[in-house]
Amino acid sequence: MCGYKRRPFPPPRKSIKIDQEGIQARLDEMNKMAVSSDYGKKKAAMERELEDFLGNISPPKDLTTASPNDVRAFLVWKDGSGKTIVHHKNCKNFGRKRKADCGCPRRLAANTV
Repeated sequence: MCGYKRRPFPPPRKSIKIDQEGIQARLDEMNKMAVSSDYGKKKAAMERELEDFLGNISPPKDLTTASPNDVRAFLVWKDGSGKTIVHHKNCKNFGRKRKADCGCPRRLAANTV
């Protein structure tokens, strides 16, 4: 033992009434609304995809052990599966909006993640 003694939480400055059941009911209601919307469904699908990604990296991780760098790695990985062609400055199709098989990378469209 190192001898460290944890200090207890200080008492609150004043006593307030908190309706924990009411708060939980409202949180449950908000979660149901979020899951039922298109945005909520996309968000849940992306969360599952992130969990799959984290489980397949080495060493495997979950949402509670993932670092910000792991999340950025997921976004880079996800970005490679897009449909938008981002032409290099030297590409002959740079600035054009038509489809081209020039070998430039495909990325996710802006504001999709």
